[in-house]
Amino acid sequence: MKKLLYISLLLMCCLAQSQNLQVLERLRQQQIGVTPTPSLYPPDVVMTTIDWENYVAPLTTPAYLETITDPINSWKVTRISDGDDDAFDNLGDVTQIGHSYSKRQAWNADGSYITLAGSNPFLLDTNTYEVLSRSGMPNQWSNVNRLKAYSFSGTEFYYRILDEGTYLGGTGVVIHDFSEYNLIGTHTDEANWSNDDRYWAFYGTKAGTGTNCWIVVYDMNTDTRISETELSTPFSNVNWVSVSQDGNRVVIQYNTNGTGTYQGTKSYNRSMTDPIHLVNGTPHGDLGVSIANEQVFVSYQGTTGHSISMVNLLTGAVTGVWDDNGTSGLYGGHVSCRNILRPGWAYISESENPSAVDNNNAYLEILAIKLDGSGIVERFCKTNARNANTKYYHQAQACPSPDGTKVIFKSDWDDAALEADTYTPVWVVQKLNPTLAVNDYDIYNTNYNERFCNIYNQADQHLYAGVFQYFNPETKIVYSILFEDKILRRLYIN
Repeated sequence: MKKLLYISLLLMCCLAQSQNLQVLERLRQQQIGVTPTPSLYPPDVVMTTIDWENYVAPLTTPAYLETITDPINSWKVTRISDGDDDAFDNLGDVTQIGHSYSKRQAWNADGSYITLAGSNPFLLDTNTYEVLSRSGMPNQWSNVNRLKAYSFSGTEFYYRILDEGTYLGGTGVVIHDFSEYNLIGTHTDEANWSNDDRYWAFYGTKAGTGTNCWIVVYDMNTDTRISETELSTPFSNVNWVSVSQDGNRVVIQYNTNGTGTYQGTKSYNRSMTDPIHLVNGTPHGDLGVSIANEQVFVSYQGTTGHSISMVNLLTGAVTGVWDDNGTSGLYGGHVSCRNILRPGWAYISESENPSAVDNNNAYLEILAIKLDGSGIVERFCKTNARNANTKYYHQAQACPSPDGTKVIFKSDWDDAALEADTYTPVWVVQKLNPTLAVNDYDIYNTNYNERFCNIYNQADQHLYAGVFQYFNPETKIVYSILFEDKILRRLYIN
């Protein structure tokens, strides 16, 4: 009986292999070439060649989960929250219907989930954008573990793991207790840590030292406090503290403008020595990586003649990346470099000039800027966030996904009813990656070293080049593959 079963299985395998070879031979005979995967980013364009269009208000407001086409590059914008919908427990006008901030990553490490703002945040599926749960997860996703997120409870730094069976966060696991501090943590959505989750910078106050601010640089891998530094300035003078993407520099933005010791924005090593002055003010900005692989601070302040500049964290050298070119340049907005899997670019959500709607470049627009001084940008969409200057939570505060192919943002959509609310819905712009049935595609020639494979589309009988988007090289599990303008998700083809 066992011998008969073995022979049957062997015949089935041979038949499957024969069918695969027949498909490839048919493709060869038809001379169907491998179709390259087009870019999932907007086309590159030099900003000084752009004829910025006058703003045109949208005629209608999309309903919850409705997708519309943006006029700039025909990219797709989907409304992914609605406080008056059952999916959001009919909570109404609350912070939980938005994402946290431009510098707080909304997507998890492999881009399969989104968490929105607030305590007990909503967890969304990124294929359909449907609500999965009120997850109970912290809002600081790990950069490397797709199910892990971090936070503080009092002086305890801890993490939770998402249970994909229930879509709820598990019991918090304490990583380190900074018990001798009165107040300690990352405190704001402007703080980030190294891309490998290893290096963190916390700040707070300590018993016996009054209101002075303390900086604790922490190595999570070794559970070691690398340095603990008392600053001769109060906790209230610190706007935010963050760590460079490579983990080698700690950046503090003070609440006082100037060039003094505790003024402007400064970079330090992990021992909190070697201060490098970056900018005099407290502009919106984020810590990114340039095309030249330099750790930089990208912000709305920097060198003369540029609306946006980047400053090297090691040298203080400034490079303009948005040239005003004799025009009025940009008005103001937010910067995000949370696209950590796509270094060399910063994402900008430009706000409005209430006194002159079309006076500035990129009015109410989301763009990616190449960090090499070339002036190359990618235009994603208009945000239509018209009430941003009068209501804080109406600002777009756009944040890209880790690979930078999608961007989440807030907007009242220039809609009088939404403008009356305190909080606005959130939206995602992307090149439309529909959910696909894995069974409709055959996968060949998998090359794990180069993260490449061929995909045969049974519908159009074409063989396409596929590129691994999220891939675990140790387990050889491929979570998603890019081809054409589509994504095959959650594949396990090891």
